[in-house]
Amino acid sequence: MRVWLICALMALLGCKAYDVNYKDDDNGLIGCDSLTSFEPICVNKATNIELILIPAGAFTMGANDDQAEDSEKPPHSVTISKPFYIGVYETTKTQWRAVMGGERDNKPIGGVSWAALADANGFVAKLNANAGAIIIGGAQYEYALPSEAQWEYAARGASVSPYPWGDQTLTGDYAWYTNNSGAQARLTGAKKPNGFGLYDTIGNVAEWTRDCYGDYGDPPINECYGGDRVIRGGHYGSAIGDLRVSKRVRAAQTYADPTIGFRLALVPKP
Repeated sequence: MRVWLICALMALLGCKAYDVNYKDDDNGLIGCDSLTSFEPICVNKATNIELILIPAGAFTMGANDDQAEDSEKPPHSVTISKPFYIGVYETTKTQWRAVMGGERDNKPIGGVSWAALADANGFVAKLNANAGAIIIGGAQYEYALPSEAQWEYAARGASVSPYPWGDQTLTGDYAWYTNNSGAQARLTGAKKPNGFGLYDTIGNVAEWTRDCYGDYGDPPINECYGGDRVIRGGHYGSAIGDLRVSKRVRAAQTYADPTIGFRLALVPKP
């Protein structure tokens, strides 16, 4: 109940997620690697990536509206059986630099492939190696890209609309896209958050997910062995019709483009 109340207050007041942080003795944020119970906000202190708790729940994934493409169909019920954490913001160039090197900038990182994130020597593996065992509520958690279902559940922010903010006319208040971005990524967190307190889930840069690409009617593919992965969320060059929360794009694991970045998650370990 506490988490839902915090999320509701954030949506109502439009406050930033870190306004409700719990305190510790360091920088005012609870370290994810030191959690023993669920807290609304944690931070990976190696990168200063803030993650917010997303409660377990059920939602309808996909779409069947007039704009929906075949890859988004059929809409189907999905249950997120365990809570997880996900980045309040898209991962920035400065946060990437802390692990992988590169330039310092508070705009989201782009031009990174799925392989650079998820391979044995990638960004996520290095975070996990440094963090060690993360035990929350008696279960072990690890850093990862969110699954496609976790991503859509979090990005919707409890909305059932094709756009997380509801009315399409409000797009400019919530998303950087072709009409307002100036054809470039923008500072994270400058637009309004969704119902879970997440910024830029739609627009700015598109985001890699963990999953292999497959049609919704097919059995899930747990390991592609070099096959395509799923990108979600649209980007700063997207037309408004491509900002639907159910929109899916496939790409090879080695594909990299300036419009594609990622959002870190902390998820139950299989």
